[in-house]
Parts: sequence; C-alpha cells; structure tokens
Amino acid sequence: MGGVELNYRVGLADFREASYYALFMRKRTAFRLAMIVLLIFFAYAVLCLNHVTTMEPAAAFVAGGYLIWILLQLASVEREILRYAKAPDTLIGEKYTARFDNRQFSIAISARGFSVADDIAKLQYAFEIAHCFLLYVTGQQMFIIPTRDMTETQSLTLRSILADALGERFYSLFARHMQRKGR
Repeated sequence: MGGVELNYRVGLADFREASYYALFMRKRTAFRLAMIVLLIFFAYAVLCLNHVTTMEPAAAFVAGGYLIWILLQLASVEREILRYAKAPDTLIGEKYTARFDNRQFSIAISARGFSVADDIAKLQYAFEIAHCFLLYVTGQQMFIIPTRDMTETQSLTLRSILADALGERFYSLFARHMQRKGR
C-alpha cells in the first residue's frame, strides 16, 4: 500500500466539529443518561397533557436540571471554540502538509515553523468522523485533517493506513458502515 500526501487548511467548522465530538466522547455516558431522562419526561408530559396521569413537580425539576446541564456543556464548548478562534496563536486557517505511509506520519505548518514526525503506530488514537480525521499524537496534542479536499482514494488510503497501524485505537464511522454492508 502506498502513502498519501495532503495539503489543507483547518477551518472553524472543522475545529467546531472536533470540539463537539470530543465533548460527546468524554461525557458520553452522562449525555446518554440525560437523553434517556429527557425522552422519558417527554413521554410522561404527553401522558399528562392527555390527562392520563398528573404531573409530579419533581419529574419536571429533574428533567429541567438535565436540560440545563446539556445547555451549559454546549455553551462551554462554544465559548472555548470562540476563544481559540480569536487567540493570536490559533492554527485555524493555517496551511498544513501531512504525509502518511505504513510506517511514518508527518504534519507540518510551514508558516509557523512547526512539524511533527513519528512512527504512525505511536499515535494514541485516531477517529474518522463526518467531515474529518482526528489524530491524537498525545492526550494533549490532536490534529484535525478535513476530508473536504481529499479524493476518495486519499480518504480510503488514509483510513486503511490508520486501521492497519492502530487497530482498535482507530475508529471510523465509515469503516463500520462499510463492514456492515460486507465491503
């Protein structure tokens, strides 16, 4: 299998998608619980409106608490996104060059004089979500690689390289979909 070279810019929408994905992954159990509580409360409220049962104020307070918690989490992430976008050292809009093969990866931001290169198996995690790949070099250093400018061949090659090198540490929404279809 060959390698792939990519030239791209990370936009605000890419950063936002990565930030929200990280939030939902970090707090997925709490979000699932909150959604279950809100769905149950919605069904309960429909029953109350149809006079099947009466509304218990405690149920409304619990559901309201979960709703407020969700809104606070979303507002906090949005505040951090906007803070980073306005920061003088933001990397949003900078030109990246990334190279991947079966053994190595490198990512460079020439305008900032920054580059990282290492054995691809040393990546901690990688995720392919709706519009980008997220590569975690460390728990604190993550790179976003948008798919919008990739050809289908580049996307498939990068997915294959990451899957082979990382195994269970690579998660792809699309690879799972392809496996279910028997591809």
